[in-house]
Amino acid sequence: MKVVAGALVCVLLASAPRLAVAAEPAPKIDLSVPEQGPPVARTHHVHEGFYLRVSLGVGALGTDYDLGEPSAESHGGTLGLDVLVGGTPSTGLAIGGALLSEAGVSHNVEQGGRSLSDTNVRLTLLGPFVDGFFDPKGGFHLGGAVGLAALAVQDLKAEDETDTLTGFGGAAWAGYDAWVAREWAMGGLVRVGGAITRKSADSGDITAQSFSLGLMLTVLNH
Repeated sequence: MKVVAGALVCVLLASAPRLAVAAEPAPKIDLSVPEQGPPVARTHHVHEGFYLRVSLGVGALGTDYDLGEPSAESHGGTLGLDVLVGGTPSTGLAIGGALLSEAGVSHNVEQGGRSLSDTNVRLTLLGPFVDGFFDPKGGFHLGGAVGLAALAVQDLKAEDETDTLTGFGGAAWAGYDAWVAREWAMGGLVRVGGAITRKSADSGDITAQSFSLGLMLTVLNH
């Protein structure tokens, strides 16, 4: 009996570690999915930051002059060049300074139904601008500018001199820009503008009202 009891004790002692190991719970597999972080904001093809637009195009410029009775007028084609530099206080909205200019050669000046001369005309506008995009990642935009205007007219009174009239003016445009690189876009726009300018001289005051329409190709860094 003692021999049998000793054998049972030995068997129990030998199996005790195995029973303890078997009693331990099996490891669990973590199938949970971590919460997603905020989306990564796009850093290109978004209208934000520094703004530079250069536009070149063709158009037409018409001006009515008050030289006394009867009044005179000139009209003809022009070449336009615009430079706009600024920043973006809010995504998709740019503000800054604009220099808009257009020049015409051999505009016909008429007074009282008769032609006075062919004259060179240049209209320049300098002032603040705003340009807004319907979609900060898209291309459609509307803009406008106001500021000081200068109208230079050559041989207006057939006196072989250039009259420079100063005043105020404005312009508005609509267009579309297509992305061609990380921060660069190209497109086109239609611009309309107007100005009221005046010059006082010993020979008499000159007042002019100008209206322009242009179609321009544009390059944008934004």
